[in-house]
Amino acid sequence: MNKIQKIALSKLHKLEVRDLVEDVVKIVAKHNPDALHLQSTFGYLLAQETKVAYLEVAYGRHQLTKTLDELHESRLQLASTISTQIRTITMANLEVNRPWLEKASPTVNIYLPYLRHNNRIIISSNIKVFLRHLKENPDELNALTFLGLKMYIDALKETNDKYHKVYSQRRVSISKRPKIDCRAIERDALNVVQILFDQINYFQSEYKELNYELLINELNVLLSEFSFIIKTRATTNKKKKEKGKQIDFL
Repeated sequence: MNKIQKIALSKLHKLEVRDLVEDVVKIVAKHNPDALHLQSTFGYLLAQETKVAYLEVAYGRHQLTKTLDELHESRLQLASTISTQIRTITMANLEVNRPWLEKASPTVNIYLPYLRHNNRIIISSNIKVFLRHLKENPDELNALTFLGLKMYIDALKETNDKYHKVYSQRRVSISKRPKIDCRAIERDALNVVQILFDQINYFQSEYKELNYELLINELNVLLSEFSFIIKTRATTNKKKKEKGKQIDFL
């Protein structure tokens, strides 16, 4: 008596699970599941087909991330320009600039040098505190204005505001994405598939007047294809692992 072959369903990858469920649905639907007493389990499988469709969702890099990265880089460049200009003016050691440097350079030197060495949280914090300090201390802003840095400070504020606006937009967008437990979907779908296979194997003995042979043959062809994928992947991974060990040994 022909039976549905066993394969390591748990070794299928996410999109392979989706494809398997969709293919099994198509095959079983062709063979009149009601007549073969499979209508109940087939109904559960149809429900799983709807769920596994979500497994193809791959958001990848958010569309606003590129803009956010560009704005972040612009912030760093502007902060670096302000810091570098202060160092350059200080090195020039012109008498006329000294009183203005005494007022403005300490704040710049505290918050802006070497920002790139920090993570974005610290960078954002430093820029925020720097701009707030200048707002609360107009005499320091006047000093920086005299030294010719006002346009860079204005540009830094504008760019920083845009950065946080885009950051907020991206966060809201991501929060609206469907919360999908892919592992649970895969597990439930494969459980239903396995139950269906077990029923088919059992029912061909229970209902000997019915012909399950064509259904089983078609499912086995499908499962052979997925079994080949699993075995090929295992072989490839084994070769990579052995090659890695050889490289480590050398």
